Amino acid sequence: MSETSIAVSDLEGHVAEYVARAAAGERFVVCAEGAAIAELSAIEKRLERLEVRPAERPWGGMAGWQRIPTKSGVDLVALLREDGDQS
Repeated sequence: MSETSIAVSDLEGHVAEYVARAAAGERFVVCAEGAAIAELSAIEKRLERLEVRPAERPWGGMAGWQRIPTKSGVDLVALLREDGDQS
């Protein structure tokens, strides 16, 4: 999908027009002094495109999962297991 660059001053004078065009699928890069500072585009409705399919193989659980290290020291696998136990 292509993007069209627009200046802040142009956007200010034609906000309704650009919002309508973005909602229709166009994507705009808003620039100030020649530098890109923002994007204007439609919000994607991802759930409408979501395709649910049966698993290709059975779920084996998390028995073989190992600790996933993080910078904060949180054990993500432990949190997932705790969450699963509460369901």
